[in-house]
Amino acid sequence: MVQILHLGDCHFDDAYYLNRPERKRLLDECREEALRAAVETAVDRQVDLFVWAGDLLDGERRISLKTRSMLEQALSDLEGAKVEMAWMTGNHDPKSYLEAQSLDQLLEAHGVHLFDGKVREVMLKARNGMPYKLVGSGHEERGLVENRVRTYPVKADGVLTIGLLHGSVQGSALTGGGAGKGEDAELPPGLEPGDLYFPCTKADLTRLGYDLICLGHVHVPYKIEMSGAAAFYAGSLTGLSHKEAGVHGAWLHTLGYGAVKSRFLELSTLEWKTVQIAVTPELSLTQFVELVQTKTETQIANPGLTPYLERFDNGSLVRSRSGADELSISNQRSRLMLRLSISGVNDTILTAIRHDPETLRDRIGNAVNAAEVEIRSDMVPERVLELQRTGDTFAAHLNTCLEDPEFMANLWAAYAQRALTFEAERPGLEDDNGFRTGLSDEDSEAQLLKEALHDLWPRWMQPSRRMGGDQA
Repeated sequence: MVQILHLGDCHFDDAYYLNRPERKRLLDECREEALRAAVETAVDRQVDLFVWAGDLLDGERRISLKTRSMLEQALSDLEGAKVEMAWMTGNHDPKSYLEAQSLDQLLEAHGVHLFDGKVREVMLKARNGMPYKLVGSGHEERGLVENRVRTYPVKADGVLTIGLLHGSVQGSALTGGGAGKGEDAELPPGLEPGDLYFPCTKADLTRLGYDLICLGHVHVPYKIEMSGAAAFYAGSLTGLSHKEAGVHGAWLHTLGYGAVKSRFLELSTLEWKTVQIAVTPELSLTQFVELVQTKTETQIANPGLTPYLERFDNGSLVRSRSGADELSISNQRSRLMLRLSISGVNDTILTAIRHDPETLRDRIGNAVNAAEVEIRSDMVPERVLELQRTGDTFAAHLNTCLEDPEFMANLWAAYAQRALTFEAERPGLEDDNGFRTGLSDEDSEAQLLKEALHDLWPRWMQPSRRMGGDQA
């Protein structure tokens, strides 16, 4: 029996969210916690092999002292526990990057089996004496686009063989209708055509006949459905954005002759959730917050599985926070990154979103215990809805207003007030003799006119005005 812990795509030292320092701090903190949990699990379980499946580092910047220290500690802990380590270079942290940062020397010093170029084979022994072989390659530079899997040797009879690669398995997308004609053109989840580094097909993997294939590059953890081989994407150790919602962590594989059992360990405490909220005009702000709380708590209590994890037929998903005994990190508080997508009609809520979003985010964050609340709104003002109900249009109503002498008088008065304020505050525009020339550029005039319309428009959108009633 051979036990393997398989993770990848941590993207340490990335440049994500440099303009959002609090989000970046949380992401970095959760990644570090998840890596420590992975190493502790490997040590406690006395696994035979720890697979780093590429893109452990983002590679856009120099490795930080903090990351180097964290990585050195992880390698030291694994080496001290006599856990073999295999490291694949990825498209973000290729061989050239490791060498430039002297990381190749660090890995060598801790006895890591480095796969950073052409295909190589390594023979190892498990703790119980069972021999097994690693076959893998890696990225020398960024942008590797050759199908190197076709140069991998097929499995030799009687030798337990594990394949390693960081790349794109075309035809591995999971669809409701299953695989069909032209499936090799399908992309793995989350990848665009420009992301097809180290491309290969399911047929290429099946040809090898390996007992297990450990993959990196795709940020969704799942098992590729194919006959004759067990191939798993580790996914990103922690979701990096709302596009990477769902469970994240590492695979724990157990291999014997003719049998592979794989379990997924949820290691990340960062949860990205998107909640859809449809509001109605009668909803108060307090009722809105309560609705958000109810929908969010329901989604957390009944998360479902990532679709790609629902479909693997080998092993079972482990969710630590639901009481499973595979891995306990219940002492670590979950960080909820909540995105609200709000639609519907409610001027009270829309006003809060536009004019006091920070207070609204704080109220919601306190209600659902979220580390971050992001609000996205497709709401429609009630007055616009009223126009739609009466069959009126914005353009038609504006045209009517422009023909109204009272409206035009009010508009020009508002414009003049805006212009006076603008002239008093703006530096320049002066002629050659040093005299102020006033408004002279069309862009400024257009901007002032839009602001004047903005000041005046709400009063002229009232139904009484459009129906010929008295002034409000």
